Amino acid sequence: MGVVFKIIGLLIASFLVLFGAAGIAVAAFSGHPIATVVAVLQAVICGGIAGFIFARIIGEQVGANIAHSIFLFSGNIKPPPPEFAGIRAKIANGGYVEAEAALIAFLEKNNGNIHAVKLLAGLFIDKTRQYGKAAGLLKSYLSKEERTSDDLPFAMMLADVYLESGKNETAKEFLASELQKKYDSASLSSIRKRIEGIESPAV
Repeated sequence: MGVVFKIIGLLIASFLVLFGAAGIAVAAFSGHPIATVVAVLQAVICGGIAGFIFARIIGEQVGANIAHSIFLFSGNIKPPPPEFAGIRAKIANGGYVEAEAALIAFLEKNNGNIHAVKLLAGLFIDKTRQYGKAAGLLKSYLSKEERTSDDLPFAMMLADVYLESGKNETAKEFLASELQKKYDSASLSSIRKRIEGIESPAV
C-alpha cells in the first residue's frame, strides 16, 4: 500500500473516529429516544469502519506487538524488570552483542525468566539469525517439567526455528509432542492447525 493511500486512509479513519465520538456525545446528552438510537448506530458504524481501516494500514505490526504483550501476561507472570528497557534500547540501536551479554548475565541469575528468554530468542531469530543459539535456548527453556499454556509461544518459536533451518519434519515431530503437554484446548487447537499448515503449506 502506497504512502499516499496510507495517509488518506488514516485521515479518513481519524475523521470517522471523531464523527463516531460525536455520536456518542449525542447519545449521552440527548433525551430523545430516536435521536439516541441514531447516534449510537452512527458511533458503532463509524467506529467499525475506522477500525477496519486502521487494521488494514497498521494492524499487522500493532497486532504482532499486542500478541507478544498478551501472551506473556496471563496473570501469573510478573512484568519485565526495569533494566529491560535499556536492553531493548541496545537492540534497537544495533548493540546486539551487548544486549546478548546482558540477557545471558540476567538469565544466569534468573534461570528461565520468561521475559529474558523471549527477548534473547527474538534477538537470535530476528536480528542475528543465530538459529542454533535460538534452538538451544528454547529447548532448554521448554525442558522444564511443569508446562502451561504460557509456554506455547515459545514452542511456536522453536517450530519456526526448525522451519527456517529447513527441518520441516523435525518441526512437525516437535509440535506433535507438544500435543501431549498440559495446554488448554485453544492452545492445542493452535498446535494442530500449525501442524496442518506445515503439512499443507499455502501456495
